[in-house]
Amino acid sequence: MNPSDNILATANAPMPPGAAALGVDRLPALPLVQATRPASPLGVNILESLYDAVVLTNLEGGVRQCNRRAVELLGYTHAELCGLQLGRLVAGLTPELLRTIEQHVSDGRFTVLEGGCTRKNGSQFPAEIAVSAVDLAEGRGFCFALRNITLRRELQNRLRLAQNALQSSASALVMTDLKAKLQFANPAFCRMWGATNPEEVSGKDLDQLVGVDNSSLLCACLKEGTPWIGELVVTRAGVADLHVQATAAPNFDHQHVLVGMVLSFIDITPRKLAEEKIRREVEAQLQHAREQKDFSGQLNIIALPELIQFIDTAGKTGRLEVLGAGAEVLATLAFEGGRIVCAACGEWRGEAAVYAVLRLAGHAFTFRQDLAVEQDPSLTQTTMSLLLEGLRQMDESTHAAAATVG
Repeated sequence: MNPSDNILATANAPMPPGAAALGVDRLPALPLVQATRPASPLGVNILESLYDAVVLTNLEGGVRQCNRRAVELLGYTHAELCGLQLGRLVAGLTPELLRTIEQHVSDGRFTVLEGGCTRKNGSQFPAEIAVSAVDLAEGRGFCFALRNITLRRELQNRLRLAQNALQSSASALVMTDLKAKLQFANPAFCRMWGATNPEEVSGKDLDQLVGVDNSSLLCACLKEGTPWIGELVVTRAGVADLHVQATAAPNFDHQHVLVGMVLSFIDITPRKLAEEKIRREVEAQLQHAREQKDFSGQLNIIALPELIQFIDTAGKTGRLEVLGAGAEVLATLAFEGGRIVCAACGEWRGEAAVYAVLRLAGHAFTFRQDLAVEQDPSLTQTTMSLLLEGLRQMDESTHAAAATVG
């Protein structure tokens, strides 16, 4: 190579098998110019057209040349950069590391590093640095191609956080393709379906796991393009039925093209079993009430509206007392043939007392038929009408409270 040409090329010999230590692949030949001598138009054009910030150094790391991208990225002027040691700008670029790099970039190889770089104003950024060997007019040197990877690091961190969230989520999460074949399943999903690892369910059809009917409901989101939410019962061979709260949502790629769906399952089997137990206890209490003249029970099992509706339907006559924690009487309702004829709750009487009773958080109740039943002429509506109006007022109060909080 003629030094007077001022054109410097990267060594471009083939890479020996297994020779690269810190990087693989090769950089294309990059004609570059030496800072201390006039540059040819070709060398300048090629150097300035490169996307990366390019810095040429000698084997000791002294900067000999750079392009405009390097000036913009690092905040120094061209003259300032060409008088610096690159180790001042790239953290950890020690003489020992430079000697190691020299060994690895011989014979046309290059190495890729990641490290922190410092600008002139003291700000720092992570960079990917590709290093190759070049022939300078003064001898062998290095070509450093620096690329700011701040955005890449942020995206990687977000992906890592999302992956950790998926893996640690208590909800069973799974992703499918457009044919409802499983592509991803988190550990919670594997535990729910009795799989030891995601590979056991990967590639399976959704209907193999949840059944054809359930799969059809979930896949509706692919046709409609909107989420589907509901409760499902999954029958499993040799195991008790699984009750789940399921959510299915369409999955779109970065170009908003539909690529599949994302499913979430929450095991509600314990809740369903508890609800079934309560239902049986309510039925037992009501059956006892049908068979007995007087009866009592707990309001955490049978709700007041349900109890009042039962007395109305059964056409009973007597007095219902709602009791507090200390067995004190919080409210009374008198019935005649199932119709409310008198009501008292604290300072309330008549219809207002009926509505107040429905809002009580009592602990127990008693109903006796041997007590005298008073009559309140103001109570003219049927029991069911009073009950429906009271429930409507409770619903409005709940919505108003939610709106205030929101």
